[in-house]
Amino acid sequence: MYSHTGRPSIPPERLLKSMILMALYSVRS
Repeated sequence: MYSHTGRPSIPPERLLKSMILMALYSVRS
């Protein structure tokens, strides 16, 4: 994923964290 319109994008570690959280939630439900 790349940043939209050259704005300061979300830090990679935060993106990773959110991705992991989403995966965990989808597995749980």
